[in-house]
Formats: sequence, structure tokens, C-alpha cells
Amino acid sequence: MATVDLYLATKTEIVRMTRDIDFERLPSAGEWIRIDAGGLLSHEVTEITHNMEAGARVVLGIQRDGDKWEHYNGTEEDLLDDINALVSEGWSLESRVANTAHGNDD
Repeated sequence: MATVDLYLATKTEIVRMTRDIDFERLPSAGEWIRIDAGGLLSHEVTEITHNMEAGARVVLGIQRDGDKWEHYNGTEEDLLDDINALVSEGWSLESRVANTAHGNDD
């Protein structure tokens, strides 16, 4: 079992969703996995960390475009729909903060 952190972002906010998932084989950084909730697309595994006591943590959805974070390809309403769909599938909303990494330019 691994704790999975899924990051979703718009130009204005970043959301972190968490869920414990059993993997047949723990994915590696750079692989893509599909989260079947709310019609979401596949997400890239961007980081794997291992802790002797807590097990593995898999991070999905953080991607860089040069020096900036990539923004989520959707509206604020789409983000809210995805959050609600993920919560209904057992994900926990861990944080929802302003996206200060995006900057002011498009």
C-alpha cells in the first residue's frame, strides 16, 4: 500500500488530494497511471518517496514548464467537479491554497 498525493491546479489555486492505494507493483517516477474517478485522465508519477515506518508516498500531477508550474487545463468549476468526484471515490481533500507559483502572465 502507498499513500498517493494527487495535485490539481488552476492558475489561481492548487489542490492536494490524498488516498491510500494498493498497487500490484509500485510505479516509478515518469510512469503514467490512471485515476478512475470523475473522468480524470492519466497522471504522471512525478515523485516516489520511501519511509521505513510510513511506507511509500507516490506524488502525481506536479509538472514543471520551465521555471513555472503547469496550470490545470480546466476552469475553477471543472476543478470543483473533480474534487467532488474524487471525494466520492474515497479521496481526502488535504489542502486548497492560492497558486502563487503560476505568476501573473499567461
